[in-house]
Amino acid sequence: TIFAEAGLDVGPIQAAHTAGLGFDAAWDPVLWLVAGASLHIVGDEIRRDAEALVRFCREHEIRALETTPSFVRQLIISGLFDDETEEDRVPLSLALGGEAVPADLWQELAANAKERDHNFYGPTEFTIDSVTAAVAGDRPTIGHPIRNVRTMVLDQHLREVPHGVVGDLYLAGAGIASGYVNRPKETATRFVAGPLEPGARMYRTGDLVR
Repeated sequence: TIFAEAGLDVGPIQAAHTAGLGFDAAWDPVLWLVAGASLHIVGDEIRRDAEALVRFCREHEIRALETTPSFVRQLIISGLFDDETEEDRVPLSLALGGEAVPADLWQELAANAKERDHNFYGPTEFTIDSVTAAVAGDRPTIGHPIRNVRTMVLDQHLREVPHGVVGDLYLAGAGIASGYVNRPKETATRFVAGPLEPGARMYRTGDLVR
């Protein structure tokens, strides 16, 4: 699973499934079962309530969960890191995804040496996650591609830009979608032929990166 590729060991531990099943990233925790984790399916009345979820994590000794950065902020405000002893702090592993991580939250998480947090990046058109980074240092980053994913930073003419220069992020590899159903024009603007491999397709994310 992507947790394993990111260097995060999720098994055998207690993990929480907190994503709505309509969200593509909801499959990540299901795959943690393959790594040996015990997965708790958290109902809507708990997963949508930060204080209730913190209590759930503490009561069930949850050591891994995946959620958005904005909700992690609410969990922290609700006492996620307020246990009396450092050994009891939960969870030990946070997977952040679905939106950009603000710099102040990144720095707060990076400062907690007890945590093993990762930032997962992956648009729906390249399911599920394609790029991952450990939460460390002062500046948020999306990190490096996982296995079977290629990342390219290109200019408007699909030429690779020099190191450190801003360009458009493109993804290629096994996770790419076929396109948008019954929307050929939108498909053609986002799913384009790759300049490096004849016949290969890539997805234009619309995100600017270095």
